[in-house]
Amino acid sequence: MDTFFRTTVCALAAALLLLAACDKKPGRDAVPAVAPSQADQEIALEIYALIPQTDLPDYCRDLSQDKDETAGDPRNFTAQVQGYDLGLEAGFNGLFTLHCYPLSAGGWRAFWIASAGMEGLLGFDRAGAYNYVDGKLTPEEDWTLPLPSPWDMIDFNEGNLPVEECFSIAETPFYTYEFGNEGLYVTIDIDYLLDEEDVILPKVETWRYDWNGKRLVLVDAHGEPVRDVLDCIDMRIIARELCAGKAKDCVFIGNGFTGPDSEEEDVFSVRGYPREDGGWRVAQIGSQRNVLHLFDYKDGKLVSLPKERFDELVGQVLWANEGAYLELEEDAVTVAEVNALGNQEILARFPWNGRNFGDL
Repeated sequence: MDTFFRTTVCALAAALLLLAACDKKPGRDAVPAVAPSQADQEIALEIYALIPQTDLPDYCRDLSQDKDETAGDPRNFTAQVQGYDLGLEAGFNGLFTLHCYPLSAGGWRAFWIASAGMEGLLGFDRAGAYNYVDGKLTPEEDWTLPLPSPWDMIDFNEGNLPVEECFSIAETPFYTYEFGNEGLYVTIDIDYLLDEEDVILPKVETWRYDWNGKRLVLVDAHGEPVRDVLDCIDMRIIARELCAGKAKDCVFIGNGFTGPDSEEEDVFSVRGYPREDGGWRVAQIGSQRNVLHLFDYKDGKLVSLPKERFDELVGQVLWANEGAYLELEEDAVTVAEVNALGNQEILARFPWNGRNFGDL
């Protein structure tokens, strides 16, 4: 049976209890172990030794092999570090995990995660990804580690956490990862809040990602790719294209995100709509909410679409109603205005049918 390794925001023993107790999405079926080939021997350590030390947190540099807690699995290197070993503050501790997946085109993709904390508690710090092909290590920019939105993984309507605590969790989520040779599970640890008096924690989901030879793919309980969710990995690629280097400032939720305008500090909105032939139609509106841009996205590529009949109809409604604005709904693009009573009034609604908007 495949052996899994995790890096977590709490002590390792607490993380085991967390993943056993929290509600799972999707199910966690065991996957058969993959026997390492001759070429796989010590691949994780080999890749770790090639990562530029400046790319890693200082407490994850120069980790010796004798700290490896996963000896026997050449695809995984996990090491705990203590502050006294590094000349750091007493009570400091860290955890580093690197796991390798074979690329279908040859070579390896390596993901690493670093966590750190004080007095036994660990919090997610940062992560990275590399490709190792023909003896050369290069950073992976697109197919990185999934960092799902806490708003999607945690039902904040349950429990009794104060609003400010919910936003604090969303701003600095403590991701927990459980690696296996077929993929990984990711969740967010909030068990440290149990130390607070009379706290009732909201439900936290665990999402499963399978490795397909190129990237980690979000799958359901049956191991099938989830078709109606624009994965956070894809959204980060889209945000990078549209935000001109400001993707880190975007707020992701559902099938869309908001982010800073590439030319101004104003905020724009983006939403993805699943296409029936695969891929996504991506809609973007600016801060003035009166200009619509459409794109097609699939497999890491975002393509701008030319103006068509739909754009003309939207423009006509906006032109005929001064002060009207665009809204991106879950399954439609709408044109709305604020009426004399101060209420929103929908002037036109163009539903998404899997091919286009408004059945055009």
